[in-house]
Amino acid sequence: MKLLKTISDKITVLEAERDFGDITPDGEELLAVLNLCYDLLCRTQIAQKMVVPQPDEMKEPGFEDDFIQQYGVCSNQLADFAFTIATRQGKINMRNLLYQIMFDFKQKDIAKNIGIRPNTISDYMNGHKSMTVKNYEKIINTIHEKLK
Repeated sequence: MKLLKTISDKITVLEAERDFGDITPDGEELLAVLNLCYDLLCRTQIAQKMVVPQPDEMKEPGFEDDFIQQYGVCSNQLADFAFTIATRQGKINMRNLLYQIMFDFKQKDIAKNIGIRPNTISDYMNGHKSMTVKNYEKIINTIHEKLK
């Protein structure tokens, strides 16, 4: 797929710009979107069927003609969520999605911002209790505001 190669090349350039401190806010935004697009495309059946010969350094005796997938699927709850919605395949795990979104934030700070007890978030994340959709939305919107 030419599209995956093009996206991969652009991601490489943008990551190099970021590493050297030369990336613009528009470049950061584009990098985030391209990474998600890349992760989504790698989940397709077409991408998973694309194989290349295994590099010599990875070959083992008796397996000289092995092939490996050209584009591997990485762990990304947000991409899993978007892919499930787009394809209507699989299941959505809201706890895992929230965990992915909250990884940089302290539960007690988020709870304080939205006016709930910190244990409410903790109990939900640990699978002990459910959470209202209203509180879930407040958490996501609070995190979104903090990321701006």
